[in-house]
Amino acid sequence: MRLYITLLVTTLFFSTPLRAQAPDDYLIYSVLIEFDNGASASGFFCQSGTNVFLATARHVLFAPNTTNLNARSATVIFYPNRVFTHATTPTRAEMTIDLVGLSTNGLIRAHPTQDAVVALIGTTIPSTTNGNLVYNDFTKCANPSANPIGVNPLHPIYDDLRVGTDAFVFGYPRSIGIKDIPGLTLPEQIDYDLPLVKKCIVSGKNPKSRTIILDTSAHFGNSGGPVFALQSGAVIGVISEYIPFVERITNDTYRYSNIQFSNSGYSVVVSTDSILEILW
Repeated sequence: MRLYITLLVTTLFFSTPLRAQAPDDYLIYSVLIEFDNGASASGFFCQSGTNVFLATARHVLFAPNTTNLNARSATVIFYPNRVFTHATTPTRAEMTIDLVGLSTNGLIRAHPTQDAVVALIGTTIPSTTNGNLVYNDFTKCANPSANPIGVNPLHPIYDDLRVGTDAFVFGYPRSIGIKDIPGLTLPEQIDYDLPLVKKCIVSGKNPKSRTIILDTSAHFGNSGGPVFALQSGAVIGVISEYIPFVERITNDTYRYSNIQFSNSGYSVVVSTDSILEILW
């Protein structure tokens, strides 16, 4: 009986192929967005028909509850290599975007209720083999070659997404690390121009807001970064915000209180459903 149980468990465990790591070409999945005001965030490229967009979180481009841009222009850093694993140094490319020009001409569209936004950066020419990307007048790139960016297809995901699904978070959390401390000189812990990847699970879903909860912390710079489901490889959304742990300390004697916020280790994701609603 013991032998039978052992063989059964072994068969069940190895009968399904396991995918326990990020794909080799993960560098193409997220881009770094640097703004002229010194701020930075994450995002990714997606496509609808022949239109190619930069997708990110709404608060990355606009001030809260307004249509006022946070910055006038941005530089997008991305890696065109589809597979970089065996390369000594990944190929780095830059794109400059006139945010004011895009916004003035109706080429930026924000979701009315969700923390999602897309900016049209160009169109593809389907007649070519890979589809040459032609940038619009407000987007400049020194390397407009065939298929210069990784474009990811999107699908509705919220209703079918299961709690407990393994996921990857891609992005540029430039706020982390020991740096900019007067009198303290330390070697740079990470390369801030390369993305970091975190593995997590879908911890829950919020039906009221139709958002997704992950069991991973998010930091400044992660906002707008894409989240991928491990097994399917599908984009399930973008990082919106971290969920704080709120602690209230009250002193009845002196009648004062203090509220302290810390990172709970959970974060909120806006699903791809909301991004699809604003693409055109």
